[in-house]
Amino acid sequence: MLFEQRVYTLTADSAARFWELQHERGFELVRPIMERLMGYFSARIDGQDAIVHWWRFDSYEDWHQRLHGLYRVEALNPYFKKVRSLLSAQENKFLLHAPVGELNPLWSATSDWLPGDMPLDTGALAGAVCVEMEVIQLRPGSLPAYWQAWKAEGLRAAPLATQRLIGVFHTLVGPLHEVTILRWHGDQVQARRWRDELEGQAGWAAFAAATAPLVASRRSHWLVPAPGKQLSPLF
Repeated sequence: MLFEQRVYTLTADSAARFWELQHERGFELVRPIMERLMGYFSARIDGQDAIVHWWRFDSYEDWHQRLHGLYRVEALNPYFKKVRSLLSAQENKFLLHAPVGELNPLWSATSDWLPGDMPLDTGALAGAVCVEMEVIQLRPGSLPAYWQAWKAEGLRAAPLATQRLIGVFHTLVGPLHEVTILRWHGDQVQARRWRDELEGQAGWAAFAAATAPLVASRRSHWLVPAPGKQLSPLF
């Protein structure tokens, strides 16, 4: 499996038009790539509106065939022209899921979620969900030690440590030794309460102590799933 994260930075006041264009275009012409969508999200990154989207592909060849095949569909050219006029920057990275099964409830050696499968069970929250995207930059060469710390210490704090996980990933093409954790919450208040409770766990304290020398930096972004099943199949 290969995962792709894309971040589109929007020009000022263009978010509403971006979402309108998705529906004006429709979804049948882009069906090959929508069959691999995890979700579109709105976010504020470095003080600017952004669209973050995540995809799960079978391989690099699958990514290339599905994405680049769209560029040969002439009927999509007007859409590409319109949507690119709303963007000031685009970036992407390729990732793999963590080699620790407990950190990947949806994608692992024994599971593989795809659009069309049941969405995540968010209970009574319905559409009121936010996703925390935590990005941890590790020091060079320390990724194996980070996974070992999860196995030895972090999982001792389960099930709280693995609660509401979408997945944990590491970058294959992009910043090396970088870990991205996707976790859903009802809102940021619930996220802070969860974090406070987690940090009170003995296993988590040991994990934090073991990984502190490995971490160069960390940052979090709050993502709001796009409305509609086509753009947010996970939810």
